Amino acid sequence: MAIRLVYMLCCMILLSACNTPGSTKKTEDFDAFVNHYIANLRWSRFNEAARLHVNREGEQAAVDLARLKPIRITGHKMQEKILSPTFDTASVVFSLSYYDDTVGMLREEEVRLELWRNEDSGRWLIESEFPEFK
Repeated sequence: MAIRLVYMLCCMILLSACNTPGSTKKTEDFDAFVNHYIANLRWSRFNEAARLHVNREGEQAAVDLARLKPIRITGHKMQEKILSPTFDTASVVFSLSYYDDTVGMLREEEVRLELWRNEDSGRWLIESEFPEFK
């Protein structure tokens, strides 16, 4: 009986350690960042979305915003969000449906993003290239 009680107590301590307030906050920050990024794309705020593409050396990705003027995002579908156990890197995969005015076609593109968390600022940034919209 005492062994069972000690075992249950250890399990409760281990499970509560997995969901510390800090980890919950970092997970919420990550989810909010991904939602904000997709909203920027959805509402054609491509310049705002492009600002989030910064590699670990601090270099911002070059994005031809003029090329994106005829692109209108019509929807997205989240496929995968993976956050590392250390809450400092993540990968996201989603598909974007978009209408390209130059060709008059509805298209779909799979977007794969590698994200990293800048410890100095506490912000998430995207190391991957900006979506191509081919």
